[in-house]
Amino acid sequence: MEVRQLHYFLTLCEELNYTRAAQRLYLSRQALRQNIAALEQELGEPLFLNQRNHISLTERGEWLRQHAAPVVKSFEQLQQELAATLRPAGPVCFGVSQALLPDYLPRLPYQLELLKTVYPNFQLEIQLLSNDEILRGLAEGRLALGLVMDQSSAVYPFEKRILRQDPFCLMAAQGHPLSHCSSLKAEQLQKTKPS
Repeated sequence: MEVRQLHYFLTLCEELNYTRAAQRLYLSRQALRQNIAALEQELGEPLFLNQRNHISLTERGEWLRQHAAPVVKSFEQLQQELAATLRPAGPVCFGVSQALLPDYLPRLPYQLELLKTVYPNFQLEIQLLSNDEILRGLAEGRLALGLVMDQSSAVYPFEKRILRQDPFCLMAAQGHPLSHCSSLKAEQLQKTKPS
C-alpha cells in the first residue's frame, strides 16, 4: 500500500465517480481503476459498490477512508515542511583560491551548471580570494566552503577533503647531472651543487 494509492482512493471517495476523480488526479480512468483494484486486492475485499453508473463505499471502504485521511494529510504536511527546509535561506558563500584559477576556472561554470540541474534551489556565491583570506573567511563564518591549495604542513581547524592530487615535475637544464634521473630522493638534491 502506497500513500499515492491512498490519495487516489480519497479523491474517488470525494467524487464517487471514476471519470471525475481521474480528471482531478490527471490520470486515465483505467490507471485509477487499477490502483483501486490493487488496494482492494491487498485488503482482500471491495472498497466500492458499483450500481448502475453509481458507486458507493462499502463498510471496509468507509473504514479505510477514515484511517487513510489523516495519513495522507500528515504525509502532505511532511512533504511541505521538507520542501521548505530544502530551500536555502540565502546563497552559500564559497571561496575559491586565485591560485587555482588557471586550472579550475575553465571547468567551473560547467560544474556549477551541473550542480544547478541536480539542485535547482541551490544558490552559490563564489568569491575569488587568496588562501589566507579563505581560511580567515571560514574562521569568521563569512564563508561556508573554501577551495584552496593544500599546505599539508599547516594545521587547519576545519574539516578538509582532498579533491585531487596534481602531478608536479622537476625540471633541469640539459646536461645537468640530475636530468637523466627517472626519480629523485632528497639526498640527491642535497648533494647537488648550485650553479
